[in-house]
Amino acid sequence: MKFTTAAPLLLCAGFAAPAFAQSAQEGFYTNGYAELSYFNGFGSNGEVLGYSEATIGYNTSSGFGAEIGVDALISEGDDETALYGALTYQSSFGKLSFGVPRAAIDAYLGGVPTVAGAVPFKVGALGLTKRSVVSTSYLFTNSDAPIGLRYDGTFGSTNVGASYHRFNDADVYDIAANYQLGQTTLTGALEHVSSGGTSDTRYFIGAETKFGQVSAGVLWSGNYALGNDAAVEAYAKFKPLDQLELSATALNVDVGSGASTVFGLSADYTLSQGAYVQAGVADTFNSSSDTAVNLALGLRF
Repeated sequence: MKFTTAAPLLLCAGFAAPAFAQSAQEGFYTNGYAELSYFNGFGSNGEVLGYSEATIGYNTSSGFGAEIGVDALISEGDDETALYGALTYQSSFGKLSFGVPRAAIDAYLGGVPTVAGAVPFKVGALGLTKRSVVSTSYLFTNSDAPIGLRYDGTFGSTNVGASYHRFNDADVYDIAANYQLGQTTLTGALEHVSSGGTSDTRYFIGAETKFGQVSAGVLWSGNYALGNDAAVEAYAKFKPLDQLELSATALNVDVGSGASTVFGLSADYTLSQGAYVQAGVADTFNSSSDTAVNLALGLRF
């Protein structure tokens, strides 16, 4: 079984990353996380999952650099891996990435919590995903690497990202922006997919505001690149302690054949050196559906 050997390696790599970053010469950077979780419910009879999104890069004083990244999902039945790599150039105008960069919209929608903190919701196995079509398809299919380029820049209170990928004989264009207005962050993004004379567009519109220790927000998405699907997610996050974050989410998904709503609660406690533990539950209005439980141990770096 692949899981028994691959998952420990996945987590060990995550735990080694902070030490590497601290001992490496100036210019290296790492970001991402790796976690081992147990998910039970919504058709799963208890499954152990290893999941990681990790990036390591290096910037020179001239602005040129490079970065590599990996998304990995490891279960008892299958292993899925997506590798990224790009040459970069950083200047006062922003950052350019060439090669196989990550899709732009993933970073700009990353602040919206995942239902119950569960990996199946994050990667789109249970409902619509807040990830690029490129990211999801690349992870779950044996496709060639999505070649492309990406730009990220900051203009006053606005962060902007755009990317282009040639992937599976399709052209995929992303543009996303976050605008800071006092304690409120406004988000907009779209992804346009063109292939074989046909084209579709996905839209995302959201807002999040802070009230002391509480943050609340909503994200609407129209996922027309995957069919006439749409979703609305409302959420609230509460930090009674610096190390503890509690979140509540409600996700309504309409896939054309009917709408369904799932609710989630989760608690995330950060330990030393970026390690964390997480617990969450999710349920629906469907009386025949059992309550889902998610438990996780991981590391952010």
